Parts: sequence; C-alpha cells; structure tokens
Amino acid sequence: MAERLGAAVAGAGGAGLTAGHVLASSYEVTPYEADGRLGGHARTRGLSGPGGQGLAVDSGFIVHDEPTHPPLLRSFREPGIGAQGAEPSMSVGCDGCGLEHAGARLLQIGTGWGELALRAAARGARVTALPLSGEQAVLARERTAAAGLADRVEVQPRGHRDVGGRCDAVISVETIEAVGAEYRPSSFTALRRALAPGGRIAPRAITMGHREMLPSAATHTPLSTYVFPGGLIPSREAIAEHSAASGPATTADDGYGEHDAETLRRGRERFTAHRPVVTALGFAPVFPRMGEFHPACSEAGFRSRHLDVRQLLLTEGTHR
Repeated sequence: MAERLGAAVAGAGGAGLTAGHVLASSYEVTPYEADGRLGGHARTRGLSGPGGQGLAVDSGFIVHDEPTHPPLLRSFREPGIGAQGAEPSMSVGCDGCGLEHAGARLLQIGTGWGELALRAAARGARVTALPLSGEQAVLARERTAAAGLADRVEVQPRGHRDVGGRCDAVISVETIEAVGAEYRPSSFTALRRALAPGGRIAPRAITMGHREMLPSAATHTPLSTYVFPGGLIPSREAIAEHSAASGPATTADDGYGEHDAETLRRGRERFTAHRPVVTALGFAPVFPRMGEFHPACSEAGFRSRHLDVRQLLLTEGTHR
C-alpha cells in the first residue's frame, strides 16, 4: 500500500479541524496550533449565574456561511446535518436562570401589523409593543407566535403615557402625528421617563414646515376629518422643542420624503386597480374615494416638499 501524502493545517480552531477532517480521507493530516488547546472559539466556559450557581456556557461560531467556512458546512452536509438561517445577533437570554447578554429592551409605540417587532426580536431584542387598535394587537400576537418569538415580544394594548419600567430604546413609526399638540409635551416626558440611562428614542415622523404647521392646527380638512381626527403633523422644530424640554436632544435627522412619494403612488395605483373589490366589501362610498384622495394628496405634499418624512435619533447622556 502506497504511503499517503502529508497535509499540514495551520490553526486548529473549528474551521481548521473541519478542514483536517475533510483532508483526512486522502492525506495524513498534521494540525499546527499556537494555543494550548484545540477548538478555537468553540469551547465550554464555566461562568457564575445571577444567584451564584455555576453555568456551563458553550461558545461556538458567531457566523458560519459558505464564503467563510466552506469545509465546516461540507462536514455538516455529508452526514445530513441540517441548518436553519437566522438573523445575525450577539444576544442570548435564558428565562429560567435570568442570564442575558446584549439583549436590548425595546419599547415600540404603535405596532402596525407586527413586522418591526418581529425583526427586532429576531435580532435579539426583547420588545414591548403598544398597538393602536385591538385588531393590530390580535394580529401582532398571532404573527409573533407563528414566528416562535412570543417569548420575546409582549403586546400591551395601552397608551404610551402609562408605560412603566426601563427600556434601552423607544421606536415609533409615524405615530407622533396622531398625538395632538396639546398632548405632545406629556408624551415626550413619558417616553423619557421610560428610558434607562443612556437610552435612545428613534421616531420616524411625517413633518411639515414650522410656519405651515402653526395655522394648520386650527383648520379642518378632509384628512383631519376622516384620516387623522385629533392629530397634527408636526414640524421638526416642534419635535426638537418638546423633546429637549423633557431631556433628549436631536442627534441625527435624515429625510426620506421622495421615497414615500413613490410608495404612495404605487399604493394608490394598486388600490385603484382593485377598487371594485373594495366596493364589494360594503364600505360607504366615502371610503374608496378617500382611499384614492389621501395617497394622492400626500404624494403631492412630498413631491412639492411641503411634507417630508424624517428619521430622528434623540439621545440624552444622563437622566434626571
């Protein structure tokens, strides 16, 4: 029997060992490792839990994908070991022992239909979501349960001014507009009170110019009557003023109005194409008319720059 050729593997971490395993079918493999142990990052570490009890924590590969670890994935496929994709995250938590690492606590004002909470939970956050309607609450719970994330998303149908506890961040997507000018100061105060030291508020809001906003509070339009009763589109200056008065100041401010204009155009065209279906649902005639008028009016506002969409970041170094 002919002597097999030799192969040297530099580094005996997880990737090196799996490469050696693959090569071993054809070569005499010699691994070289500067550390005093094999396995690299893949090892079991002894840690102390919150109550002083010993915990054995396995630290494995942060990421293993085809470009980074092809031999490792090959070694999985050969014996039929399956793999499941996941959102990249550096967080881990255990409800049984209370251990948590890098798991941010996030407060979401308004759930929509649950998509943002799902994505945040998949990245390791623990989310408290406050829906604006009972229908949103039901669907958000159904979707998080179906995704296997019900233990990371708590849907609480209550007002954000009643929220307690401490969270690392607050997010909202176009809910500031639904808060009238009268209640905006108390809303920001409540959000600041809910933040842990060093926390951040990241609202996305439709805005208009400050000079245009001031008289609009006293006007009555079809949109204020049928779409946002009691609401008021704020200006960037008004948001900055009320936020700074409660503590956090604006540290980032980016605009995306032109993108919303295109989104509204496409949505309006799809709605118009399916208008017979909407009419057959039995809504009053004003509903399909408003379903066309509202997006068209808003699109015009964004294209003319009368309106904008701002993604803000509000931060505060210390909390009183």
